Amino acid sequence: MKIPCDQILFDQRNNYSREPFTVESCADLAAEIAESGLTHPVNVVEFDHPEKKYLLVVGYRRFCAVSIILNELEIKAEIRDDIAPGEEGIVNVKENLFREDMSFWEECIALNRLFPPETTMTDIAKKMGHTRSWVRPRWLCWKSPQEVRDQIAAGQLSLAQVNLIILQQEKDQIAAAEALKAAAKKGIAVHRSARDLSKRKTVRSLKEIQRVMTVLMDNGFPEHVHFGRFACGEITDEQLYKYLGCKSRTTRVEVPDSDGPETVSSADIDAESG
Repeated sequence: MKIPCDQILFDQRNNYSREPFTVESCADLAAEIAESGLTHPVNVVEFDHPEKKYLLVVGYRRFCAVSIILNELEIKAEIRDDIAPGEEGIVNVKENLFREDMSFWEECIALNRLFPPETTMTDIAKKMGHTRSWVRPRWLCWKSPQEVRDQIAAGQLSLAQVNLIILQQEKDQIAAAEALKAAAKKGIAVHRSARDLSKRKTVRSLKEIQRVMTVLMDNGFPEHVHFGRFACGEITDEQLYKYLGCKSRTTRVEVPDSDGPETVSSADIDAESG
C-alpha cells in the first residue's frame, strides 16, 4: 500500500544500520527508482505523535530518494505490527543484514549504537539472532585503539585479521595490525600469521587470570573458571579433569611389539579393555 510521505517521521538518528548519509548520496538510488520503481517498500510502525502517524523503521535511503529527491507525495510502505516498542533499531539492523548490503564497519557501528557498553556478547547474539563468534569482532573492535578502528573503517583490515587483532592486549593491537598487513603484502596467509601473533612471550599474572575468571563467572561460564583455578595453582590437573568432565588425557605407556614407547589416550585403553 502507499501512504503519504508527510505522515512518516523521518529521523536519520534512528537509522542504526548506516553511517550518516547525505541527500546527494541517494541520487543514484533516486534515478534507479525513477526508472524502475520502488521494488522494496519501506517499513513503518504506527506512531503516537502529534504531527506524524508513522515511524520509519527500515528504508531510510529509499525514503530520502522518493520523498526528498523525487518529491513524491506517497511511498510504497509496509505497516509492521510485529515490532515491539523499543525494538525498532534491532529490526532496522536485522533487515539490512538479511539484505546483505551492509559493510563490516557498518555492522560494527550498528551494534555500537544499539547496545549499551555493558551488554554481554551472549545477550547481543540472542537479540540479533547471530552467534557469539559473529558478534565478537563487531563488538570488541570498539575496545581497540582509535588507529585500529580507523583502519577497519577504511577497509584496510579483513574480518580474519580483525579476529586476530582483538585477541591481543590493547597495547599490542596497533603493532599486530601492521604485522598482519605487512604479512599480507608478502602473500603470507592469515592463518600462518596467526601462529606468530599467538606465541606467548610472557606468562599471565595472577591478577590477570583472576580478572578473566571473574568475567567468565559474570557471563555464565562457571565451568571455564576451573581452568583459571588450575592456572592459579588452586587445584591439581586431576581435579581440573574431574570438574570439566574429561574422561581422557594423553598418557605415556609401553605398547607391546612396538619399537618403543607410544603416546596413546586412556580412552583408547578403556575401549580396548571394554
